[in-house]
Amino acid sequence: MSYHRNPLIFIGSSFLIITFVGENGAHCGE
Repeated sequence: MSYHRNPLIFIGSSFLIITFVGENGAHCGE
């Protein structure tokens, strides 16, 4: 369970977080 050795896990988690926040931001913006 070493995130530093598994960049895909870090990228995947970041992508999900960015997508989640982005969708919420879009709804709040409108």
